[in-house]
Amino acid sequence: MDNSKLKGGFRYGVVSACNCDDDDGLYLDDDVNYIKRRLPLYRERKLPNILQNLSKVGFTRTRGARGCANKVVVLFTSQQGNLSPYIWSLANQNVKVYIADPSYSGVAVKGALTLSGQSIAQQAGHLIKHLCTQPLTCV
Repeated sequence: MDNSKLKGGFRYGVVSACNCDDDDGLYLDDDVNYIKRRLPLYRERKLPNILQNLSKVGFTRTRGARGCANKVVVLFTSQQGNLSPYIWSLANQNVKVYIADPSYSGVAVKGALTLSGQSIAQQAGHLIKHLCTQPLTCV
């Protein structure tokens, strides 16, 4: 995905689990090259910390969130840990959580929709089907 494909209004970001003063994550306005340079910093983060941080600051206007846009999280994980409290926290903020399981092992977390399919392409198709049928949520 490159910036030219994102001009239709789709915005994306990565949230850091680091509680460091010098790292406040990535913003929805950051460009692809900047994100590629920063992604290696996020490889060792713990998923519950990332989700907790996301529920606190991930969808704020200072992070680039828009008032009349659906809040969506696509969680790439094959982790079976107890993520439900974090998923429910996001759901209570009107955030739709989808799980893409790269191991195709059937990860299921209460409060999230696991994308079906035995390939990344099938899971992406499932995600797009759901995103395109959701009405906008204006707050």
